[in-house]
Amino acid sequence: MKSLPVVAALSLLLALMSAPAQAEGASAGSANVSVRLVPEVLSIRPGKAFTVALHMTMAASWHTYWKNPGDSGLPTRVVWTLPDGFRASELEWPAPARTVDGGLALYGYEREAVFLTEITPGPDLPKGRFTLAAKVSWLECKDICIPGKASLDLTLPSANGTGSPALDPGSRPLFTAARASMPRVSASVKATHSVEEGRIVLRISGPAQGFGSPVEFFPEKAGLIEAANPQAVSRAGTGWTISMKRAASAPAGAPTLSGVLITNSGGRRMAYVISATAAPSTR
Repeated sequence: MKSLPVVAALSLLLALMSAPAQAEGASAGSANVSVRLVPEVLSIRPGKAFTVALHMTMAASWHTYWKNPGDSGLPTRVVWTLPDGFRASELEWPAPARTVDGGLALYGYEREAVFLTEITPGPDLPKGRFTLAAKVSWLECKDICIPGKASLDLTLPSANGTGSPALDPGSRPLFTAARASMPRVSASVKATHSVEEGRIVLRISGPAQGFGSPVEFFPEKAGLIEAANPQAVSRAGTGWTISMKRAASAPAGAPTLSGVLITNSGGRRMAYVISATAAPSTR
C-alpha cells in the first residue's frame, strides 16, 4: 500500500464531497475499484432482519481503507436511503491488514473486501417491491490516491408469512466468506490495558489452544498509538502482551481500548474483537 500525506488526505476529503456520482444501479465503481450491493435473501418479510453485502473489488496493487485508516487515508463510507419503516445496522467491517510504506502505517484492504449491513423492515410491511439505496464513498490508492463515489440500489419484493426470509443460494458463498473474514467475539478472549512509560500495554488472555505468531493489534480509533512504530509482542501464559508507542495526541485516560486482534491459529489468520478495560497505570 502507498502512503498519502495528511494534507493531501484532507484535500481529497473535499474532493469526495464534490466528485460526481457513478451511475445508479446494483453495481458501479471506478477503473480501479468496483462496488456492488448483494442481498442475502430473495424476498423480505415484515419485521424480519436480512443482510446486504457491499462487495468491493480492487485492481491489482490498489487498496482501500479500514474504519481507522492508520497514519493516512480515508475510511469507506456508506449512507443508506431506505423505505419508511426500514432501519439499517452499523456497517460490519472485515479484519484489516497493515502495511508500512514511506514511514506510515496503513490499515486497509487489497483485492477485495465485503462489508455487511443488517436491514430490518417495519412490522407492517405491505406487499410490494422495495428499493434500498446506498451512497458509497471511498479512497483508492496505489502510486496515487483517487476518491471514489457511487450510488447503488437494489429492489426486493415482500412476501407473506412470519418465517425467516428465503436465502438466495447464489449469494451463499459470498456471505460465508464475508462472515469468516469478520473479527469474532469470544468470551474466552479477555484483555486489559495500561499506560506505562509512554506506551500503551495491552494484556490479552486467550483460549486454551492459544494464539499463534504473528500477533498484531488494530485500534478502532485513530490517534491512540504511533501506528508505524513496531508493536513489541511477547507471550504471557496462554495469552500475549502487546506494547505500543502511545501517540502524543492520545487523550489522557481511556477506560476502554477497542479494536481487532489478528493472530495465527493452525496456519490460519484469525481476528478477534477486543474491548480492553483499563488497569492501573504507571507513568
